Amino acid sequence: MLSAFLNKYISSAGDRDTVENRLRNIVDVRDVTDALLLAYEKPEASGRYICSSHPIKVSDMISILKNLYPTYSYPKK
Repeated sequence: MLSAFLNKYISSAGDRDTVENRLRNIVDVRDVTDALLLAYEKPEASGRYICSSHPIKVSDMISILKNLYPTYSYPKK
């Protein structure tokens, strides 16, 4: 299932011919949950932790999504 954020982002982009090909950092909520549990279960954990990913270009993300969800509307460029 496509996340609500990606669905909204792609749906609004689908109304346009192009979308800005910026770098985005997207983290799967399951990875954030795993990181939270790991930090919670380690007694020596303290301070702040950052969950991040390698940046991905919007065009690359759309290519991946097109393969996973071909029925959605996507920008042409």
